[in-house]
Amino acid sequence: MFKAGRLQPLPVSFKLLMLCTMFFTFMVAGLFVVGVLSYLFFGVNTFTNAGSLENVSTPEGMMMSKMAQLFLSVFSFIITSLVAAWMFSEHPMRFLRATKKPSLSLILITLLLMICSTPWINYTAELNGMMHLPQSLHFLEEMMRLAEDKAAVLTEAYLKMDNLWSLIFNIILIALIPAVGEELLFRGAIQQTLNGVFARKIYSILITAFLFSAIHFQFYGFIPRFLLGVILGLLVEWSGTLWLSVIAHFINNGAAVLFSYVTSRSIDTSTNQDNIGTLPGQGWLTILSVIITAGCLYFVFMYRTKGRTISHHSDFMANTFHEGL
Repeated sequence: MFKAGRLQPLPVSFKLLMLCTMFFTFMVAGLFVVGVLSYLFFGVNTFTNAGSLENVSTPEGMMMSKMAQLFLSVFSFIITSLVAAWMFSEHPMRFLRATKKPSLSLILITLLLMICSTPWINYTAELNGMMHLPQSLHFLEEMMRLAEDKAAVLTEAYLKMDNLWSLIFNIILIALIPAVGEELLFRGAIQQTLNGVFARKIYSILITAFLFSAIHFQFYGFIPRFLLGVILGLLVEWSGTLWLSVIAHFINNGAAVLFSYVTSRSIDTSTNQDNIGTLPGQGWLTILSVIITAGCLYFVFMYRTKGRTISHHSDFMANTFHEGL
């Protein structure tokens, strides 16, 4: 019987290659399951007509698209992470930093952090959106624009919620499952594997954040998503628990779903969460957002968790930033 941690002695480079291979293997497996279910329940052959999974103009198309999102998230992120952790460590959940529960204080400060970071994240998103590639790469920029427009159409369709049940389903599909799955893979499996390469963990955090942003294939949202990935990585390293980044990720995605649901029922439909911090005269709000975000991160950094002291945290911070950067 295959025992946990059998591949633990292997080089980190091989483990990273295995992670990449497993990710795409389980993605194909997820697509296969989606194809079978689509044919059984909707009579649509997605193996020969993959574009049908992006057709959200009909109720059946929307259901297939959401089903694909569900299974791809579970297979590509959650199953990949759990299998990798089982292979790489005799204590899989400890390897993923998933054994320690965050304290109530850390959860509340994380809630404040994610809410108050919205203005400056939106501001960086606006700056990212104004970036242009060199003229020689204009064709690539057009391709990325088209991909982003297509993603925007899907997102808008997903966020159309007619009742409370559709809100709950979207919270699960768009917020809960991606928060658990993506954090297990990135801040769990990938970041912890990279920690075996770098003595200075800031490098692991930055590389993981880069991969986290890149895998979304949205160039014009790359910078804010990268910065968010850095914050999530710091939360894991400073708190010692993956669940804090899961909670932060859930709040980030869930707030967008909830905000969309509330504003769709508001008389004033001009309010847009993505505009907070970017409108004329809101520079002060962006600056305040940066200050509060930094304060919240400092609180997480200094917080006394079980088995850690302030001096231990101080040594870690010095090694992370002084030596790492």
